[in-house]
Amino acid sequence: MTEIWVGLIVFIVSLVIARSSKPTWYRAIATVIASLIGGVGVLALAVFGYLFFGSSSDCNSNVGGFYENNSALCYNKEKISTLTGKSDGKITPITKFAILDKDKALVYPKDMETQIIFTEGGELKVVTYEDYKFWERLHEEYEVPVTPNVDYKCRGGSSKRYFNVLTAPQKSNNDGAKAICYRGEDYTQTLAKQSGQKGLAGDGLRITSTWKVKDLEVMYVALYNDNTGKAAIERVFLNNAGKLAFSRGLIVKSRDIPDASPDASFALFGIDGSDVNFNMVYFNVNESTSTSIYRFKEIPGRIDLPVKISFFSGGSGLWVGDNGNISVGFSYIENPQDGRQWSEELIDKKGKKVCDLVSEDIAPTFLQQCKK
Repeated sequence: MTEIWVGLIVFIVSLVIARSSKPTWYRAIATVIASLIGGVGVLALAVFGYLFFGSSSDCNSNVGGFYENNSALCYNKEKISTLTGKSDGKITPITKFAILDKDKALVYPKDMETQIIFTEGGELKVVTYEDYKFWERLHEEYEVPVTPNVDYKCRGGSSKRYFNVLTAPQKSNNDGAKAICYRGEDYTQTLAKQSGQKGLAGDGLRITSTWKVKDLEVMYVALYNDNTGKAAIERVFLNNAGKLAFSRGLIVKSRDIPDASPDASFALFGIDGSDVNFNMVYFNVNESTSTSIYRFKEIPGRIDLPVKISFFSGGSGLWVGDNGNISVGFSYIENPQDGRQWSEELIDKKGKKVCDLVSEDIAPTFLQQCKK
């Protein structure tokens, strides 16, 4: 700083002497000194001006995300002035923009509806603003938890849409395990303990299937413990106070199907609601060498337990129609050389065969047709 002041004083003194009227030898020297110092100063100002103003127009700021620089939209060190169409490759200039935050910016392309540029997974993406608002609304309604106290498995069931709804979400990143969720809490272990069957709750417990009664907050849950082989079906429902209530020993394998193999588990596959007085609930008993179908009556509004189950058919139950017909699959060996075969039949609620189904059809089970 001292050197700058000394240089400035020398420059001023030299400039005064250089502008004096008498042409002396020291006036010539002063003129040279003033010119040199003045030239260096002008050059320094020019360099400073370029670095401060000129280079900033290229969006090379260290500011992360979206920012404005010299009336230009910048993202990191990239200047964004046009949009390129994905299908036709058409380049459209951006007439104006508005930065929402460091990860989002609204842009107004010429002769186009408003777009939004946002970051996702470290990449820039562009969609119409209307589509973005729609996705945000869905995310808010279906994904964002209402409460911060949420069990991981129940995150999806804790959103605004499902907060007061009984759900059984299945997470692919959790080995497909289901959970009984209500208001963000996992009640799976609570349900197993409530059943009163020793060895069902605890390590090894998993849900093998669930089935929710149409238009009601009532769900049947099949439970199985891999470590003990204990299996049960229980009912979960919301009472008049909006709180969860549980059955106690609705169906217990050791009590209701004592001849089942130690590894037998239950799999609910449908409810026949065609009778206004009760629902008929169907489930498979899956054993290592065979599968059979059982059912029981469920009277809405009553919790008289346990229920009485009855054998319905051999085979594997696949689907229950609105009229009470059941799709049943059978595995058999007709010719050892051909290996195991598979066929499907449609059976009515009385156990009478209706028809053979087109089992090789690629359509979903409930759309399969009878063979002609």
